Amino acid sequence: MMNLLTRAACPDDRRFIFSTWLLSSRAYLKRITWEQRREVVEALLEACTCLVVCPKDDPDIILGWSAWLGGTMMWVYVQKDARGNGICDRLIRSAS
Repeated sequence: MMNLLTRAACPDDRRFIFSTWLLSSRAYLKRITWEQRREVVEALLEACTCLVVCPKDDPDIILGWSAWLGGTMMWVYVQKDARGNGICDRLIRSAS
């Protein structure tokens, strides 16, 4: 089991969260153009509160993140190599 830290996203995390949200949403938002998807993700990212999971000894490495609008999770992302380590569950539990 990895020694993990859950923290609030900081401004330096925004680029990573935005790009992974944009790329991972393409299968779900395929009926809109790339530019429209960018606008949707940008607006949601502005409105949401984001949580990040990272290794405790390296808080700059993002293993996963979640975006919340009120009590509703809008998106969750976990890096492929980090999947299966309970990161998604951790993000869900941390927001409640």
